[in-house]
Amino acid sequence: MNSIIRIQCDFYAKSILGLDAWVQVMRTFSVASIFTSALSAFLGLIEGDCSNWADMSPRGKARVGILCGCLQFATGTMLGICVSLYAVNILYDYDHPHKDQRFSYEFGPCIYMGWGMMLTTYLTGAIYFYTDWRRAFRGGCCSDDAHEFGKGDGQSPLEPRPPQQYAPIPVAESTVESTSDYSSASPSVAGSTPWL
Repeated sequence: MNSIIRIQCDFYAKSILGLDAWVQVMRTFSVASIFTSALSAFLGLIEGDCSNWADMSPRGKARVGILCGCLQFATGTMLGICVSLYAVNILYDYDHPHKDQRFSYEFGPCIYMGWGMMLTTYLTGAIYFYTDWRRAFRGGCCSDDAHEFGKGDGQSPLEPRPPQQYAPIPVAESTVESTSDYSSASPSVAGSTPWL
């Protein structure tokens, strides 16, 4: 006798679109933060002083560095949103009087590592801004920018300066002593050959 065996996998194959909204937001921001971080790492290789890609000028490289800083700030913000949403929902499930689950989550080291990663990406973005802001834009926020970049003479900080032309210093006739004065001053050297 042949019997038909039916297996129902609905419990195991829930649609990912049927999950809670906060899980969807966490997934979206997690994937987006991975992409922005990878793009920032790739652009960071291009903006380095040791690389020459498509004959970029120093100003162009500095602007790529500013873009890397913005991407790092976006990555940190998205990571912070993911970790904070997870922490808020853990706290809600833990303190809720009518739990609909048989278990509850607790704060773990992953939450603190996520907040640490958020602060690290903010620090990396700030370093990009600090090192590339002056090169990307003419001038900066400090008082010594005019002296450093030569703004007093209208010279751009990224344009090469022309070599300085040195003029000969005029020498007066009275300061030049002839060899005859030396021979008359010292009688023992008078008959010797000159030092030249």
